[in-house]
Amino acid sequence: MSTLPGAESWRDAGLESPGLEDAVELAGSAEEPEGEDYDPEPPEELGTKEASEADVVEQIVEVGEDEREDYP
Repeated sequence: MSTLPGAESWRDAGLESPGLEDAVELAGSAEEPEGEDYDPEPPEELGTKEASEADVVEQIVEVGEDEREDYP
């Protein structure tokens, strides 16, 4: 019995190499897939909202540099 992959190992295992008709095509086909195309609904309109005071203040505050050289 052959331990190396190849034609001999197929024969030793009692298998035959696949014929051209049975071979699976691994490359993608150039044909368009059948079926319906996905057409999502358009998103709902989002209203304009005012920013809360807390968000505005948080964005204005500057954060100081971290003076530590190594982090835990």
